[in-house]
Amino acid sequence: MNIKAKLILVLVVVSLVPLAVVGWYSLAASRDSITKEVFSHLVSVGDAKKAQIVRLFEKTRADIRVLAESSHIGAALDAFSSVVRDGQVDRGQFDFFESIEYGTSFRRFIEEYGYYDLMLVTEMGDIVYSTRREADFAQNVLTGPLKESNLGRAFERGLVEVVTTDLQIYEPSGNQVVAFLIAPIASDGASGAVVLKMTIGAINEIMLERSGMGETGEAYLVGPDKLMRSDSYLDPDNRSVAKSFANPAKGAVDTVATRAALAGEAGDRIITDYRGETVLSSYLPIKLGKTTIALVAQIDRDEAFASITRLQQVVAVLAATVTGLMLVSAFLLANVITRPILSLTRSSIDIAGGDLDQEVTVARNDELGVLSENFNKMRLSIRRKIDEIEESRQALRQANETLEERVEERTRELAKTYHVISQSIKYAGHIQRSVLPPEDIFRRTFAEHFVIWDPRDVVGGDIYWCREWGNGALLMLGDCTGHGVPGAFMTLISTGALDRALVECPVGEVGRLVQRMHQLVQQTLGQDGDHAESDDGLELGACYVSPGGRALTFIGARFDIFVVSGDGVSRFKGDKKGIGYREIPVDQKFREITIDVVDGSTFYMTTDGAVDQISEDSQRSFGKRRFETLLRDIQGKAMDEQRDTIRDAVTRHQGAAPRLDDIAVIGFKVA
Repeated sequence: MNIKAKLILVLVVVSLVPLAVVGWYSLAASRDSITKEVFSHLVSVGDAKKAQIVRLFEKTRADIRVLAESSHIGAALDAFSSVVRDGQVDRGQFDFFESIEYGTSFRRFIEEYGYYDLMLVTEMGDIVYSTRREADFAQNVLTGPLKESNLGRAFERGLVEVVTTDLQIYEPSGNQVVAFLIAPIASDGASGAVVLKMTIGAINEIMLERSGMGETGEAYLVGPDKLMRSDSYLDPDNRSVAKSFANPAKGAVDTVATRAALAGEAGDRIITDYRGETVLSSYLPIKLGKTTIALVAQIDRDEAFASITRLQQVVAVLAATVTGLMLVSAFLLANVITRPILSLTRSSIDIAGGDLDQEVTVARNDELGVLSENFNKMRLSIRRKIDEIEESRQALRQANETLEERVEERTRELAKTYHVISQSIKYAGHIQRSVLPPEDIFRRTFAEHFVIWDPRDVVGGDIYWCREWGNGALLMLGDCTGHGVPGAFMTLISTGALDRALVECPVGEVGRLVQRMHQLVQQTLGQDGDHAESDDGLELGACYVSPGGRALTFIGARFDIFVVSGDGVSRFKGDKKGIGYREIPVDQKFREITIDVVDGSTFYMTTDGAVDQISEDSQRSFGKRRFETLLRDIQGKAMDEQRDTIRDAVTRHQGAAPRLDDIAVIGFKVA
């Protein structure tokens, strides 16, 4: 095989083999990566929705348990037990009892907590009260038509413990799909149970939330009977809960995923779903009481791998194009190279042997001609370099002598610059501390108090204000975006916003004051338009003590207040939105929470610097639960001792771990 053929073969192989290997590996790696990413997302969706369903289950049981244990419900059962006799209702007596207080409070309960109906049932099974008074009102759940309903089957157990039934189509409620919550009522009068009807609205609100699920992604629940326990997004005509129960033949979901989950297994795999489509599916079991249901999160394979299909098409076109180009290029290049190569080789052998007087002669105007010319230049250059080496040695020696002088001069300049910057930051710290409220206004306003204000750096992003507002007192603690110099700038902007808002807002309207501060911070930072370049703001806790000091109004913008009274610690949570940030509406309203001031009560607010501080040993944060325990333990100490105890506890928890943020804590008692 001559050199031309070899050159063509080598060029083609060297070009195409790596291309094929890289293309194959890229496709395989991309498919594996996308598969793992999709399954990871589906698992996250499933875990999140499981947690929400379990919390919903526990919340409903807690709701009915609290309801059943109230003296109000026992008195209501005792009153309404005399209303129904042998299926007949004394309407006058019923309306009287409902009008005095029971009807209003019961209707308010189901409206606020999201239940469909509230019923009172005697221990003999008579339904003596119902907020909706549907067809089951005044019936007996043990002997009448309701005996075979889930309510009838679970009622006797509900007389001794809290019971949650499965969903079913319930004819008295207009054939709606409902579940029952049953809890025993123990009172000095009549005994029986309180029953709450719950529709699937709360479950669907969780399961049909489809953020990040694409066009074919969905999550749904399936019961032990393979019927739906939440509505399907992709097949609402056959697999809503109501239609699944009404027509099990069309509405059942019997797949590999549901069978595995109902058997107590959790996993993910590619399966065929109830539509006959190939999907990527993640499944897990949920244990609700004595019942296990399956939670499945899935997305069509075609949608999940759409990017891989497009990549395969691009790779195929690219490979065909490159192959053709390489064949043509290799043939032409071989022709150009092989003709002069022998002549060039003979001349270059002599030069390689050390004959610097040998001149290479190849009469060409292409790269080989340039190569021969450069060979000649190289020969001459080597000779010149030998002379230049000695000159370079002399120059290097002189450069070394001046290098140390330049380094020392640069070091002095850097030290001077550092001193100027440090002094500027320290002066900024004096300015920031000057806007903090003086101690005498605290003494006039509060019986006892302490303040911890520890910036992470010389200046920080935590700020507090204490102002006399009308005849009352206003105390605020803020945590601005960032720390150090940027955070300090934000505290000055926030202080300006507060000063202006206090002038513009009526005394005592704390919600309007915080809303106006939010608007002013947005305007100052230019974040109230569509083209804002920043997204900064602050979290804020605001307390207004009314004249007389018997009530405290609290507003939290992503902020909590802790109230310690006796041995108990109560945490009042504010709204979930801060102030000033770009995504928060300019007319955002903030909820006012009124707290009665009880003798001996102590109030605390803290920024997240203390509770988020990481421990050196466990790498876990201090946390709000540990903070609440600390507040309970320090009761009885003077406020100065409380301040030192809190600071020492956070410092011990931190150990040698780096300080993450500014720390600010305020504790006070109302005079």
